[in-house]
Amino acid sequence: MKKIIVLLITLVAFGELKAQNKQLEFTVEKPDVGVDIIIDEYLVVGWKYELKLITKYKNKKYRFTFTHGTIEQKGQILLMNPNKTGEGIIKVYELIGKKYLLVKEITIDIFEMPMYYFGKICFSYMDEINDITILIKPFTLKFKNEIKELVLPIEKFRISWICNGILTENKISGNVIDKKILNSIDKTCNPIKLFLENIYYKGEKKLKAHLVLNYSLPKDD
Repeated sequence: MKKIIVLLITLVAFGELKAQNKQLEFTVEKPDVGVDIIIDEYLVVGWKYELKLITKYKNKKYRFTFTHGTIEQKGQILLMNPNKTGEGIIKVYELIGKKYLLVKEITIDIFEMPMYYFGKICFSYMDEINDITILIKPFTLKFKNEIKELVLPIEKFRISWICNGILTENKISGNVIDKKILNSIDKTCNPIKLFLENIYYKGEKKLKAHLVLNYSLPKDD
């Protein structure tokens, strides 16, 4: 009888443990509050940025706080004014009942100067290029400093070269150099320096620096 009672207790305990394990097997999903924030990849002290609030509910009321600066409203536009470096926190509060409750929070890096002023600019290719299949692939622009690394898509740029004293320029829309452009280079100018300038990329208007590539034209078959 004693053995039966012990066995029953063991079975009951096992059953409760199994039930507890089942209760723990679930996925917690954050509720959709219908609020999202669109802002640049990083901010610079002293520069003003537009903060875009995307919300499903237009009749809701919101308040904003920013740990590293101020947020001012001009009509329908929200402007952020970062005033110190570090990791700034943007918080969005929604009026629920009679209280404003936190519904959204994001952290963003703030620097003293734009990354390309004090960081290292790295393209996806080396300065020495002798393979047309590499050059005509899409490429990106990488900004690096001691804290952060950003990889940004290039939107447009200008490629130019000088051959037999004649300057040739081509404006590129996107981040791929058309093979026809490279094939148009006079074979007598080999190797040739390619100049990539007026480089526009997401997040900034234009990169003032330029890239010089030493390109060896492919030999005729």
